[in-house]
Amino acid sequence: MSSNRLLHLKKKAGIQEFNKIIEKECVLIPSDISTHLIAGELKKKYNENFITIARSSSTPLKAIRNFEKHFLLVRSDETFNDLKNSFPDVSGKMFEDEPLFYKDQDYRSFTGRAKPHKLLDFESFFIERPFIVQFNTGLDIEEQTSLDLAIVSIQKESDRWELHLSDESKVITKNLFWGRGRKEYYDLLSIPSREQLNEDELKFLLNVQENSLLSVYFEFDKCLHSTSRTLFIPQSQTYDRGHYILDFNRPNNDLNKQEMTASIVIHNRDADEHELGEKIKKMKRKLNKLFPGFIKSMKMEEINYFPQLLSKINSIESSENLNGLPEFIGTQALNLKENSSIISNAFKSYEYSKNI
Repeated sequence: MSSNRLLHLKKKAGIQEFNKIIEKECVLIPSDISTHLIAGELKKKYNENFITIARSSSTPLKAIRNFEKHFLLVRSDETFNDLKNSFPDVSGKMFEDEPLFYKDQDYRSFTGRAKPHKLLDFESFFIERPFIVQFNTGLDIEEQTSLDLAIVSIQKESDRWELHLSDESKVITKNLFWGRGRKEYYDLLSIPSREQLNEDELKFLLNVQENSLLSVYFEFDKCLHSTSRTLFIPQSQTYDRGHYILDFNRPNNDLNKQEMTASIVIHNRDADEHELGEKIKKMKRKLNKLFPGFIKSMKMEEINYFPQLLSKINSIESSENLNGLPEFIGTQALNLKENSSIISNAFKSYEYSKNI
């Protein structure tokens, strides 16, 4: 899973010592695919003076594979065209049929008279039909030199950042690119570093609603649904607890196989492994009732957790007063176009990075 708990390390007498100090001109903390692509651009510019800090579960090749195979967040023609502007060789195929929601023991159209159970924040994003995309050629991606460590704390000293890591080493840089959550950055800052933040910087970091995404990819040796379609299944018939959002790929009737990605939006917080495990168990039980043979026909299951991926951010008119912050990239970047999807803006931050 992509979620990692910080390690709080203490030395005798409460003094933190650092066995190793690494100085780099540029450091990047990646998360989603766009941030890994930005890392590729920065690697070209800084060469050996560049490094990423990411756990082994987060690599460029895995990020691209997830995005192509079952990370279905390109969900409109506009978003797909934004992606094509950055990568002309990308191809994509939209799902065949309109999404449906389950209510009163039947599947119903979002354009009909019936109303679904309450859609919670960001769930309406999944109503638009997704594209299955493939990057094809044109991507010069290599595995970056990366430290497979957790960040314990961050200290801002004048014009540089000190990143304290879980192996008691320290990375120092003047150019920090941050792809993870804004609140996570704030939480990692030392108290003296927080006290240096101005009002606009505090607003940028804290005035945000961060939603995480639990994504479970399944392969079945049985065709469970007749077409490529998104289905909204309420988690509860009584309470507004959101939906299981099921993206069924087109079935392979010749081989009697089908792929499906189930997404659950976790609202305005992170979740621990126990909670995620319970959510998946409840989902499987419910889906096994709606799709007979669901559990028995499971051939493969792959769990991905994306903390703070979907953010509701109040737009910032200017970045002039944000000089004390790192360069926020990907889904955490400045809202470059207010009405664009979060994925479109993430790729716009990739385009912007080419000129830095």
